Amino acid sequence: REFLMLHFFDNIDFNDERLIKTDLLFKAIRTYIDQIVLPRNAGGFNYANEFILGKTNNPKVKKYLISELLNIYETTQLEEVYTKLFDDYVVMEPTILTDKQRLSVMHKINIIKNDSIGQKAQDFSFIDTLGTEIQLSSIKTDFNIIVFYQSDTKNIASTIKQLNYIYTQYHEKGIQIFAISMDNNTKRWKSFLRKNKFEYNNYIVKKESKEIVTDHYNTWSLPSIYILDQHNVIMKKPMNVDYIRRECKNVFH
Repeated sequence: REFLMLHFFDNIDFNDERLIKTDLLFKAIRTYIDQIVLPRNAGGFNYANEFILGKTNNPKVKKYLISELLNIYETTQLEEVYTKLFDDYVVMEPTILTDKQRLSVMHKINIIKNDSIGQKAQDFSFIDTLGTEIQLSSIKTDFNIIVFYQSDTKNIASTIKQLNYIYTQYHEKGIQIFAISMDNNTKRWKSFLRKNKFEYNNYIVKKESKEIVTDHYNTWSLPSIYILDQHNVIMKKPMNVDYIRRECKNVFH
């Protein structure tokens, strides 16, 4: 993999803009990012992006690559990498994206920057299966894990099992997990609950709060997991379950 980090693209001419009309470039950079990049952290991916973009002097190809990289990171938890691409390239050259693309990306960037670590999480309402309403601001546990998901989220069953394990390990030490569905269909959500065992609390966002949530949280890359303290201040944000496990070990051991 260390060799491939430098030589994976050796047989691709990134200055040939005809490749834009094929899926070769997209598949190549997707494979590189998904399987090759080391280390698997923001620093590693930022280096990889600069390496990829440095492969071409063709403005059309570079514009295409930036757009595709933004599309790739949009579906990951790597908010820092996504934001850096926007700040370094789109801000300097807005025509890289269409007006529609730019508005969509800017909406996400504003959410990422406004809900930064250390900021108080935006309050909203959610309900349980009986219709009992809860406000986020009413939760006062020291260590709260908030999980946004949908019943059709990819690999959500695996995420549930892993969070079940974390919850049983650390619940007595003071953590709470609130799984909050973004489903539009309450019946589908309840059917999903019957098929999957949750050891922790499960809710669905109230219709009246749906827009608040989508305007203040990362809900375009699900499952999206936040850690809040007893004052609902964001301690960590979006992350995967492996990171949650490491964070719990650091806090409770």
